[in-house]
Amino acid sequence: MNDLIDLRITARLTTQEAAELFRVDRRTWRRWENGTHGAPAAVYIALRLLCGYLDPLGAIGWRMLSGSLYGPEGLRYEINEIRALPLRYALIAELRRENRQLKQQLGIDNVKNREEIRIRHYNNVIPITKYRDD
Repeated sequence: MNDLIDLRITARLTTQEAAELFRVDRRTWRRWENGTHGAPAAVYIALRLLCGYLDPLGAIGWRMLSGSLYGPEGLRYEINEIRALPLRYALIAELRRENRQLKQQLGIDNVKNREEIRIRHYNNVIPITKYRDD
């Protein structure tokens, strides 16, 4: 078993309950558990807190203060940030799809970097009207 499954079982959650708790689709949760996609660190942290593995008083470097979770490196994790993770992942996926489609339309789907795009553009491989440099 992997850590995420162990944590979910220890927390006495079904896959459906875990998905609902973290506001993700059940299929997303399954992908996290089977390793197809990595689960966000915040999910592991929250489950460890729920299971009692993390000392809320910060004995291992994590601490809760005014409703925020602080990591050992001093970064603050707000509950709203944790809840927004599924939306961020959906936005990233959509942007990647659009990027792939645009590259295919421009005929640059195998281009590795912007310099290669500029060289192709200079050599008129890519018409100037179709290329947009962000």
